[in-house]
Amino acid sequence: MRQIRSELLKLRTTRTTLGLVLGLLALVAFIVVIQLVAERIEDAGIPRLDDPETQRAIFATGSVASLFAVLVGVLAVTGEFRHGTIRPTLLFTPVRERVMAAKGIACALAGLVLGLLAVGLTFGITLVWLAIDDVERWLDSGELAEIAAGTAVGALLWASIGVGVGAVVRNQVAAVVGTILWSMIPEPLLLALVPDVGRFMPVAASDALSGAAGPELLSPLAGLLVLAVWAAVLTAAGIAVTARRDVP
Repeated sequence: MRQIRSELLKLRTTRTTLGLVLGLLALVAFIVVIQLVAERIEDAGIPRLDDPETQRAIFATGSVASLFAVLVGVLAVTGEFRHGTIRPTLLFTPVRERVMAAKGIACALAGLVLGLLAVGLTFGITLVWLAIDDVERWLDSGELAEIAAGTAVGALLWASIGVGVGAVVRNQVAAVVGTILWSMIPEPLLLALVPDVGRFMPVAASDALSGAAGPELLSPLAGLLVLAVWAAVLTAAGIAVTARRDVP
């Protein structure tokens, strides 16, 4: 517990974390407002706001928190190796598995907070906009709760994935760029070309968990299980590598 508190203190007092929080809120607000404004454009081929799938897509905007959550995990680990602070950390707590487990738990909690912030902002803006425009909300409370829970849990699991990736790769630039590129190019192509395989990749599983619609995606429950397996495997890999690899 002391190690977890130490890792949480590092996250709270790091300017990078504050920057990620502010960046997430700004991006979520921008995306939500752009989607809401776009439906006003006549003859643009954009589904109207009173379309159920359009509303679902807007309410699921908070899922971008997963990107920021994985960066929190990656930076929490690679930052220590980059700046050399991993040495006093391991000197104080020589059991490396304990250190990495604490980082995983602390970052997962941070990811959960990011997910909840993104959900709160997304739902707040969208619900107020619907009320002002007098547009009927097609998603009931149960569906909204499912999207909110999936978004928050997805961010939690992605933060754990980030810790595992950061521990295995260690190089900050390579870990950050590699993670972003994977989510933007190889995995979408895999889902489009080989959906039976692509749907079991982490980004696709996260999309399914957050309530995204699509015949190629898994169910939300299946997405949760798949993403949890990815988080467990990558976190375990990060712990194993850190326990055996020399610290520079």
